[in-house]
Amino acid sequence: MTTQPPPPTPPASPSETPPAFNTEAIIGSPKPDFKTMSWVEIATYYRDALGQRPIPLCDPDHLYVSQRHIRICKNPGKVPVRTDWQLFSSNTPKDGEEKIPTNAQIRDMFTGHKGNIGNVVKEDEIGLDVDKR
Repeated sequence: MTTQPPPPTPPASPSETPPAFNTEAIIGSPKPDFKTMSWVEIATYYRDALGQRPIPLCDPDHLYVSQRHIRICKNPGKVPVRTDWQLFSSNTPKDGEEKIPTNAQIRDMFTGHKGNIGNVVKEDEIGLDVDKR
């Protein structure tokens, strides 16, 4: 008597939650609980653990930005709220070192911030923006 292989597993139903993104496998530590962290702590984590250059962006509802920003902003929630973000956009600085925000600059940019957080994409990287919309 021959045994039959098990039937194929049916596809997951749309109501099933996909597996969580495994941050630990990528950066070697578990994903922090961003809900309990300040913007300064989150920006510092992005810089230190992920090697990013975080910058403050406006909030999607434009509740915490100036009237000037509202007039010129074409993408609420995705536009830098400060002009000094460009300090970190240079990929080939004169001194040969990458421009990464210091602790003092992160504190200055993110203390009291109520918008989104973005990242200056490096020359050799590709940025991907994922929204739930």
